[in-house]
Amino acid sequence: MKSPEKVEHVVFNAGAKITQKQKDGLLHFVRNNRFLDEAEISKENLTLVSKLKNNYLAWGKKILGIDLSERAPDSTRVHIQPKDSAKALEISSRHRGADETLSGYAVREAEEIVIWEKTDRQSIKETLNHEFTHIFSHKSMIVKEQDKKFGLKIQNTGYSNLNNTRTTESGEKEESPILAGFDEMMTETINIEVLNNLKKENGQDYLEMSVGYYPGVLLLDMIIEKIAEKTKQNEKDIRKNLYRGYFQGKMGELRAIKNVFGLEAMNFLSRVKPLNLMDAGSMFASAEDIFKLDSQKYFSKVLDYEEGATITLSNGIKIKKYFPEI
Repeated sequence: MKSPEKVEHVVFNAGAKITQKQKDGLLHFVRNNRFLDEAEISKENLTLVSKLKNNYLAWGKKILGIDLSERAPDSTRVHIQPKDSAKALEISSRHRGADETLSGYAVREAEEIVIWEKTDRQSIKETLNHEFTHIFSHKSMIVKEQDKKFGLKIQNTGYSNLNNTRTTESGEKEESPILAGFDEMMTETINIEVLNNLKKENGQDYLEMSVGYYPGVLLLDMIIEKIAEKTKQNEKDIRKNLYRGYFQGKMGELRAIKNVFGLEAMNFLSRVKPLNLMDAGSMFASAEDIFKLDSQKYFSKVLDYEEGATITLSNGIKIKKYFPEI
């Protein structure tokens, strides 16, 4: 049996000047850098973190043939905090990603995860595994040297290019990540597959979960289905290649989408923002106008999911919306 392919912890884009010794030093810094203090984690949450992490590593080896253990964060980097706690307020004030509308986020520079604690354990599990996906994804950093000192800046995580700027109408420069929305679609699609590994615990033949960005996720599912139909390829192989590209930084895997749907579709996926993925009307229009998909089929899936019916994705996974108890 072929051994799983190990992935690098992080890729440094530094040109020819940087030595291997300097790269090793930078890797040591990345591994030990912390944005937040060590997390104080309860026994219950520690058990959950270990369980999800082990399940993730097993899925990567079995399904993708890759070993993600180099990127696995330790439990002291997972912060599960009530929103009104002193720690949560400190986190919110120190990191611009701690938006109150979010249920969790990944501090990718320091490979830390922040989850707002809820009494609902199912929601914590779903959010934590989604953020694990971001941490396990491919990461590259730009290295800049000035006065014999190195500076690091995140360039890519998963499929997204975070180091991109655009000029506004007023002439000012602003951050404008490329493929950020598509990266979230892919992240949650992978999250579904990994969590599906655990569904047997509840004795159900479907996965009950509150799918993040579900209008965008269901659009991506139909995109993959159409690629398989048009190219006569196995749908499972198409997913595997796209997933491996996400974890290994192989942007060329996106040609599978471009070759079937064209440049306009890739331009849409490049610029769509994460928040736009929740706009079912916009996703419906994109399915119809840009991707030329069966828009009625898409609309029916979205509606069925919203109403709590069990829907089946193109890979055979059955999903039913999870409604937290109030």
